[in-house]
Order: sequence, then C-alpha cells, then structure tokens
Amino acid sequence: MAENKGIKKLTIDDLINAKIAKDKEKNKVIEIYIKSLGGKVSFVTPSTKRMKKMAYKGMSQKPDDLDESQVSLIYDCCPLIKSNYKKLMEAYEVKGSPHDLIDELFTLEEQNKIILKLGGASDEEVKKAQEEIKNL
Repeated sequence: MAENKGIKKLTIDDLINAKIAKDKEKNKVIEIYIKSLGGKVSFVTPSTKRMKKMAYKGMSQKPDDLDESQVSLIYDCCPLIKSNYKKLMEAYEVKGSPHDLIDELFTLEEQNKIILKLGGASDEEVKKAQEEIKNL
C-alpha cells in the first residue's frame, strides 16, 4: 500500500475546527438570480440531512415524490415566499397549498437551478447540469 506523504493526518482539534466551520455555514443565505422574475431571490441553505432526505425521495422511483420533495425544499428555504405566502397566493390566484406557489413563481429550469445551488453547486456546475437536462 502506497503512503500519501503529502496528506495531513487529522487530529481531534482538526475535527473540532471542522465542526465549527460547518456550523458557520448553517443557515447561510445565498442569492440566486431568477431570470423570469428579473432579479435575485434569497434562499437559506438547507442542512445536509434535508438534502439527503430529498435525494432519497428521488430514488423512490415515483416522480411525484421527487417533485414534492424539491418543491417543499425550495419553499422552506425561501424566507421571502414562506413569510408572505398568503399575499402571494392571492396575487397568483393559487387555491391549493402554499407549496403550489413554487410552480407559479419559478420555471422548471429555475427550480432545477435553485436545487443545485442549494446543494452547493457552483455556477459552472449548474450550467453544465442544465445543458445536460436540455439535451435529454
């Protein structure tokens, strides 16, 4: 077995410092440009546990489960929508659930972009994924 001499062996202090760094990233606000709305919308990054939950639902082989999970994640991570859902539902004439606002506010492409960005994807990775989706 070859040794990786250039790789640092972690200590307990390194693990604790990593936890502190992760805690600083929790509830980080990111701005995502939404073309159809002509501006940026603020989103709070979800926990790793929440992203995993969405991914596992997507593996259920039921398209509705993945859609529901993605819409719920976008809604929950957008304080602007979540705190103003009644006004928005009235303005957009949405009669169902507040989650139904997501399809009214964002195109499918924008929803995919939001999900990728919430998962930590870079702008370049988002563009690449969107191209792959377009070419399906």
